[in-house]
Amino acid sequence: MSWIFGITGNIDGQDISKAKGIRPVALFEDAADNLYISAGGIKETCFCSKEHRLLVCGIGIMPVNLQNNNAPKILDLADWLNIHKHPKPAGNLNGHFIKISWDNESIRFSNDIFGLRDLYFYSIRDHIVFSTRLDYIAEYVGGLEIDYYELSSHWLLSNQMSFGSLAVGVKRLAAGGHATIANGILNISSEIFTPEIKIGRAHV
Repeated sequence: MSWIFGITGNIDGQDISKAKGIRPVALFEDAADNLYISAGGIKETCFCSKEHRLLVCGIGIMPVNLQNNNAPKILDLADWLNIHKHPKPAGNLNGHFIKISWDNESIRFSNDIFGLRDLYFYSIRDHIVFSTRLDYIAEYVGGLEIDYYELSSHWLLSNQMSFGSLAVGVKRLAAGGHATIANGILNISSEIFTPEIKIGRAHV
């Protein structure tokens, strides 16, 4: 599975070198004055554009459009760039993915409506570490403590039944999540998926 690992804030070359030493060989990486971001894993599920400052990890699926009689479509980089230029509501996309875009002012994060791909954030000193992998964050910060309260919502289930993180002090981008980092401040919001149910007349 593809992964994302990055740091942002008051970072220097030593911080970037430390981050590079933790993650595997990257398919994509970019660095700016206050941001280092990298991604890797399965190249077919890692979509990147330095020019447009866009990174997607996972698979996005455009649902069937009944009016145009279209079949579901797995999104490629061109599709993601089009969505990046003309944003659509999260409910228009299925799949499991993390989407990140950035500029000189902020970094923006979003994921799928079911929260099948998680993204984690941890504040350390004067910067923020973020990754799809909790173990990368744990190694970068020198270890994390398990949050047993949140772990109980994951016990015997494939998917976590809360918006919290399994590690103390770590923030999680959960289902239908949107997050922004600007001026060193992280803001996160999530939406509970509610299916649209059409009630019609039953036929016997």
